[in-house]
Amino acid sequence: MFEIDNTLKTILVIYLSICILLYQMKLEIMFTNDGKFKQFGTGQGKTIYPFWLVSLVIGLVIYVYMRTNDN
Repeated sequence: MFEIDNTLKTILVIYLSICILLYQMKLEIMFTNDGKFKQFGTGQGKTIYPFWLVSLVIGLVIYVYMRTNDN
């Protein structure tokens, strides 16, 4: 199988913490007024920054940063 080292555990904890924080904040750019996810796209009631895309980018940035600075 594969092993989960301490760096990967740290990455997962940071990523999940940020995702939970973003979900709890329910930023207007990602959520509607009633707390539902906005659709991806342009136009009325849509966003180019959906929750899934923002969390994906954050996860990738955290992973690359942590792995490149891993000693």
